Amino acid sequence: MGWELAFTSLSIILVAFLCMLCSYSDHERGRMIEIMRSFKGSLAVLPGGFKPDLGVELPMVVEGEIVEGDVIPTESYKEAVEVLRTQLQEAGRKEDLSVEMVQEGLRITLNDTLLFDSGRAEITQPSQDLLDILANTIRKSPVKAIITGHTDNQPINTELYPSNWELSVMRAINLLRYMRDRFQIPIERLQAYGAGEFRPKSTNRTSEERAINRRVEIMLVPLEEGRE
Repeated sequence: MGWELAFTSLSIILVAFLCMLCSYSDHERGRMIEIMRSFKGSLAVLPGGFKPDLGVELPMVVEGEIVEGDVIPTESYKEAVEVLRTQLQEAGRKEDLSVEMVQEGLRITLNDTLLFDSGRAEITQPSQDLLDILANTIRKSPVKAIITGHTDNQPINTELYPSNWELSVMRAINLLRYMRDRFQIPIERLQAYGAGEFRPKSTNRTSEERAINRRVEIMLVPLEEGRE
């Protein structure tokens, strides 16, 4: 009887000890989860848990002789542009966007169907992945973004947008607000304009040509302090 009492007491002690360990483990696991979440949030310097590796850093400071108002592309600049082009094409439809190196900087053209519903200026949910890549590129590069909305020449007269010009302006403004609010890009590095139907890329004779004209162009130009 003595050994049975001792064995039972030892078993109870062991069970209690194991329960205590399990409880402690769960508590610590919860604390570790919170620590990891906090650590992950601190690495993603953007609000809402955005990944810091979105987009690219464009090296707009170039070496050598500088022509006033022009960007002279270096190899590192060209490589960064190619990475950005690939990221944007993976996030959107390749045929509905273009990334072009021009003398003034980098011109990104997005078809309106990538960003908006027909006749509206609210940014659609599916377009946000693409815009996050673009906005974070602007955020971490020494550039100013000039956003210009364009439409075709088909008349529009709604309660919100009495003309194409007003629709194009509001689309550009909504993109500006998205970048400013979600990525904390300083407002002095963002500009928004509306060109309506007055700066077409193609004629407006066919539906295909009108679709080309309905677009948003984002020109990335070097900041003054980003030039040598």
